[in-house]
Amino acid sequence: MRASHTSSLARDDATRDGALEFRRPRIQKTSNSANLETENLEYSKPRVLNTSIAMPVLTVLCGPMFAGKTTELQRRVLAARALGQHVLVVKPARDTRYASDAIVTHTGERVAAKSARDATDLLRLVDGEPATPSLVAIDEIHFFASEVVAPINTLLDRGVSVIVAGCDLDHFGELFAPFDALIPRAHEVVHIRGTCARCSAPSTHSERLIAATERIVVGGAGEFLATCADCFRPSQRSPRDMPR
Repeated sequence: MRASHTSSLARDDATRDGALEFRRPRIQKTSNSANLETENLEYSKPRVLNTSIAMPVLTVLCGPMFAGKTTELQRRVLAARALGQHVLVVKPARDTRYASDAIVTHTGERVAAKSARDATDLLRLVDGEPATPSLVAIDEIHFFASEVVAPINTLLDRGVSVIVAGCDLDHFGELFAPFDALIPRAHEVVHIRGTCARCSAPSTHSERLIAATERIVVGGAGEFLATCADCFRPSQRSPRDMPR
């Protein structure tokens, strides 16, 4: 799979001390031992010359269900903490599949987290920390929809880095908010692919096995199937939900 877009972030700045140097994006495609294929569109982070000021970074992990998004989020959280960073992990309170106080993978790996009822809760949780986090990690970001964009922008403006993970496509096959707003601003976008349950090709979609018209449906292996685009069978909208 190739990245669907490229971007030119090249910009000439003064070459004096303290200037920022911007480089063109890097595109990486990797596979791991769990047969998860990832396509990493990594925008080179601003490199600070002759200064200790750290720039906040927005990282987006996206893909279908059962691909390993939460696993990758946990890995990055633990890596940041190993470097001594203060990391706040947040999950939607609505997601109670495995735990209300942790982000949990489908294989049972867990990292403690605080629950947010809605997007407005995010800044409250950050402000309630004993010290300002250097990184805020948010799982199942699509549960918060477009309302989470403003709080994330506020955190970045404060100098706090943010990493989010979630499904970029819903079970109708349509783009989930807030990815439409976050991906263009992200410094790093990682598309994580699992395996199609029907043909074993890289999975890109989450197919709903039980009829539902709501976009957000909390469920697991008995209710969703990871598929490739060719094998995907989108959910059908009710007539009252169809565009007029």
